[in-house]
Amino acid sequence: MRTIIKLVTVVLHLAKLSVSSLITTASSIVDSMTSNPNFTTPTPPLATITSQKTELQDAVDAAAGGSHEAKAIERQKRRNLELSLTTLGAYVQSVANLTPARAEEIVLSAGMSVKRSNAYTKPKFAVKNTNRNGT
Repeated sequence: MRTIIKLVTVVLHLAKLSVSSLITTASSIVDSMTSNPNFTTPTPPLATITSQKTELQDAVDAAAGGSHEAKAIERQKRRNLELSLTTLGAYVQSVANLTPARAEEIVLSAGMSVKRSNAYTKPKFAVKNTNRNGT
C-alpha cells in the first residue's frame, strides 16, 4: 500500500504588488484571519499587521510631495509590512502542515494563495532478513 502525500505551500507574491495592492492584500488577509478558528494565535498578531498597513498608507500620503526622505520612509514601511506578512504566511503554513488533508482549505481560509505542487507517492519500505551479513 502506498501513501499519497499532497504538498501545499503558501504563496504571497508581495514583491510584484503595487503599494495600493499590498495595502489591499494586507487588509484582505487580516479580515480573513480575524475570528478564523484555524488561527488562534497568529504570529505576528493581526493588530501589528493592521498598524503597519496604516503606517504605510500614511507614509504613501506623506511621500506624495516627492521628498527623498519621505520616499525612503515609505520604502521602509513597505519592507516592514512585507516582512510581517511573510512571517504570517509562515505561521499559516505551519498550521496547515498540522492537518495535511485540509491544508489547502486552511491556507485559502487565511486569504492567501496556494502554490500548486505535485502529489508524490511515498515509496513502500520493506525489510527482509537474509542469511548474508550486511544485506
